[in-house]
Amino acid sequence: MVLNNWKIALMISTIVIIIWFTHFLNSGSERRFNEFKARGYSGVIKEIRRLQSHRGCPDILIRNEWIFLTLDEQVIFDQIHIGDSIVKQAGSDKITIFRMDSLSKIETLEFVSVLH
Repeated sequence: MVLNNWKIALMISTIVIIIWFTHFLNSGSERRFNEFKARGYSGVIKEIRRLQSHRGCPDILIRNEWIFLTLDEQVIFDQIHIGDSIVKQAGSDKITIFRMDSLSKIETLEFVSVLH
């Protein structure tokens, strides 16, 4: 089977575009993860809101400040409740949630970002 020059050029162009696009996605992911890791917050969750414009990522109100949870924090989306204490230290990819159970014992939940 003989390939024309234009078919070869098309195949090479497609491969180059795929490589560039993959690199573009990975560099954005790395930057986003570094931003997540650099930020810190702590406090008692006073309110949870889920805005449609945030595509399923909730905001939490702690210390009178709304914190937007990113995809790097998706491991806690279904785990957080109003009244939980939450700690995310700057420089760490770990999030810790403290919750009082029905026997007045403190339950500790630890989560690590799954995207990196």
